[in-house]
Amino acid sequence: MASFSNSVKEEICSSINDKDKRYACLYGILLYCRHISERRILIQTESEAFAKLLSILTNSVYEGKIPYSLEKSERSNGAAGYTFTIDGYDAVFEALSFYGISISSREINLTHIVNNSLNVFLAGVFLACGSVTDPYKAV
Repeated sequence: MASFSNSVKEEICSSINDKDKRYACLYGILLYCRHISERRILIQTESEAFAKLLSILTNSVYEGKIPYSLEKSERSNGAAGYTFTIDGYDAVFEALSFYGISISSREINLTHIVNNSLNVFLAGVFLACGSVTDPYKAV
């Protein structure tokens, strides 16, 4: 059974359906993903929809020029886990410089959020590091 948070993420992923939304969403994901270094961008999730979206976003925004890997594994609790990785200095540099992202500061540059895409940028932030609890779940 999928968690409420994963259900929300799945619904968000299904709404990222045009070039401007993909651009803004990936920007939010990259700014707030857990691990960025000069040699690796690493994103881990239990959401299959988000894992698939990462591939779609990367291929669409970077036009297939950034190599990445997406691996599925089984977690100790039996749930599936997905690891998305961009490896190598050149690939990471190209991916981050495309948006003007600095590893040391990760400041938001509003010029990358065009055509009223702030909500999609925030959706990307949520996908990268957010969680939500079912408001109807008994305490």
